[in-house]
Amino acid sequence: MNNFTSSARRLVGSVPSTNGAAAVEFGLIAPVLMIMIFGIVDYGLAMVNKMELRGAARAGAQYALGDSSDTAAIIAAVVAASDVGITAGDVTLTCNCRDTALEPPVDLTTTTCGAVTCLSTEPTLMTVNATQNYSLFFGATTLTLVGEATVRIK
Repeated sequence: MNNFTSSARRLVGSVPSTNGAAAVEFGLIAPVLMIMIFGIVDYGLAMVNKMELRGAARAGAQYALGDSSDTAAIIAAVVAASDVGITAGDVTLTCNCRDTALEPPVDLTTTTCGAVTCLSTEPTLMTVNATQNYSLFFGATTLTLVGEATVRIK
């Protein structure tokens, strides 16, 4: 029995120790996990900014319901409603209508909303766009975020 015990101890003694293996494995996996977490957070922040832009565009469209001829005030309403730091240059207004009085019917689109004159009774729509260039955390690329709202003005 004594001979067997000493042989077993020799065998067990030759098995390498696993102390610290978990720390080494965590050290290998931790950077990958951190990059994934930062990517998820960064994507989430981009989506929050996109929702802010959409809300600002809706605020401009809401203002256009009252007075669609004052485009400067509509743009100012969009900029004021945004918390992501857009300027008046980041806001575009587009008006369009389908003129069925012409043969064949024509879609009229212009960025000067007062210049759209439809001869038919078709509705005139205003589309408010707010854009922002969003730089990702790691700087790999820039996303163009767009918030859009469309409202009938006539």
